[in-house]
Amino acid sequence: MSLDSPELTAYLAQLNTMANGDPDTQVSMYEVGDALGVGRDEAAKMAETLFMGGHAELKTLSGGIGITAMGQKELGIAPAGGAKQRLSKERVITDPDRELINTLLDETRSAITGGADHFTALESVVFDLKTIEVHLLSPEPKTAVVRELFSSLLAALPSGRNPELSDRLSAALEK
Repeated sequence: MSLDSPELTAYLAQLNTMANGDPDTQVSMYEVGDALGVGRDEAAKMAETLFMGGHAELKTLSGGIGITAMGQKELGIAPAGGAKQRLSKERVITDPDRELINTLLDETRSAITGGADHFTALESVVFDLKTIEVHLLSPEPKTAVVRELFSSLLAALPSGRNPELSDRLSAALEK
């Protein structure tokens, strides 16, 4: 979902600036609005629109917000310092976890599209991908299950074929 107004893009860019490009950093939605000369009500509406689009997330009930990887992607920038996304330590998969999982699933599919060295490896990867997709349908998908399946994917991917994907999968598994 792309942003439909220059004002929203400016708000998102200001949020990213104030958070120093760090998705873990919390910034007041009202302070972002103040920096742009926008009132509290308008700042809250803009933040809400960004939440609904997945570009920002509410971090506190008092108006603390943060930019998401999707928000940074919308701005055409990579996370600060090449920060690698990791699965959360929560028992149940969070929305950012789900976003990371789906992105890594798509990248894994792309990595193997050119064919695998051995059919067995390809078959293993396909089963792991499908198992993750089915698990995400659960009302409370478990992070530990996805961690194990990502480990299995990492082991089954042909070595050297897509080092960037291997690095991203490894980073997601870091605790």
